[in-house]
Amino acid sequence: MIQIFKQCATVMLVERTSRKVHFTAAGEVFAGRARALIEASLALTEFAAGAAHPMTGGLRLGLVPTIAPFILQRVLARVRDDFPALTLSVREATLLVSCAALHRGALDCVLLALPFECGRVQAVDVVRDRLLLAVRNGHDASLPPDVSTLLMLEDDDSLTEQALTACGLPRSSGVVAVATSLQTLIEMVDAGLGSTFLPQLAVDAGLIAGRQIAALPLGAEAERRIALVWRKDSSRAPDFRLLARVIADACAN
Repeated sequence: MIQIFKQCATVMLVERTSRKVHFTAAGEVFAGRARALIEASLALTEFAAGAAHPMTGGLRLGLVPTIAPFILQRVLARVRDDFPALTLSVREATLLVSCAALHRGALDCVLLALPFECGRVQAVDVVRDRLLLAVRNGHDASLPPDVSTLLMLEDDDSLTEQALTACGLPRSSGVVAVATSLQTLIEMVDAGLGSTFLPQLAVDAGLIAGRQIAALPLGAEAERRIALVWRKDSSRAPDFRLLARVIADACAN
């Protein structure tokens, strides 16, 4: 037997400064290939598990904070009833964090609001969610939203971006205040600090119930697509499509 050994050269993959660490050009290529290998390995594992027992075992679902609190209880109940052999684990995180976790294999699928760039994913729409303007009672409904007094989410303002785009309004240059949850934004609106955009799902779930707040319609185009997304090369696509159907049914009831 002849053994062939190759001498490995030292290659700089990252550069470090006093403030940050970043990839070199070679490091970017290396990281991309490593990521591809990880995704291929995950796809192979998923294929073996899914082919043997569909909708069984573990499934890791990510949800974003502007969706999770308003439908999660119904979704979990439906999954338990329809797929008792499936162990569903849930992680709530922002859009950026959830998409990153999906592509590194920490999540199997993510329920999020489109349009949003989440990389190479397959998506199935679950529900169309109307966007509303939340204002303190007494606001003149005939006036357009004042973008200079909009309250936004700090780590994930895609909801605001989607609403502004749908209404044809510019992004505010002077943000009055930011918060990390819709619940806190509602507290701010109730205190008269400004207005904010809310999804219909949140209003239907009672987020503004008992408050001096009105939810005003923004027009037919003001809506977001709630979709379940997964890695494009995942072999568990049939499972995810079934899960999307269950989530859609839960949102409709």
